[in-house]
Amino acid sequence: MNSKIGWFFLLLLGVTACENDLAEIEQYFPKDATQLEEARDVEIYYSDSAVVRVIVKGPLLYNYITGNNPRSEFAEGITADFYNADHIKQSRLTAKFAVRYLKKNYILVQDSVIVTTIRNEKLETSELQWDEKKGTVETDKFVKVSTPKEVIYGYGLEAKDDFSYWKIKAVTGRMEASDLVEEFE
Repeated sequence: MNSKIGWFFLLLLGVTACENDLAEIEQYFPKDATQLEEARDVEIYYSDSAVVRVIVKGPLLYNYITGNNPRSEFAEGITADFYNADHIKQSRLTAKFAVRYLKKNYILVQDSVIVTTIRNEKLETSELQWDEKKGTVETDKFVKVSTPKEVIYGYGLEAKDDFSYWKIKAVTGRMEASDLVEEFE
């Protein structure tokens, strides 16, 4: 047999032996597969017109950068400090978990959510939703707001994202701060 013909048959055999079913390959690489980035001791600065407005810190960040639902998760907690145009801290938010949905510009914070303000106000709740586009924060969960004058309990809250304005949707109780001091003495 001619060596050229032998090599041709060998090459033809090799080409046909390498044929793969596309569906079989896709099972290992699905279309909605997500790539993951992990970062430790994260500090992120958000600015508006070159002025830092928010500093976010967390011990662990997972960035899901591809797939149908790209998001950033602070799986071990978050601290966010909010500043005014003069770089004076106006409020601080802490929670044990947070996720930012990148396509929606929407942030969900959960588990032991606490917001404190420069006006000595303190909000405590289990969950807040933050709409970055609208600049609003809200929840339908139980809330407790402490001010220098009173403590208010209720369900649901609407607020500006800097907490310069807030409103409890359904107030269930109210106590003057002086009553609280006397109660625990």
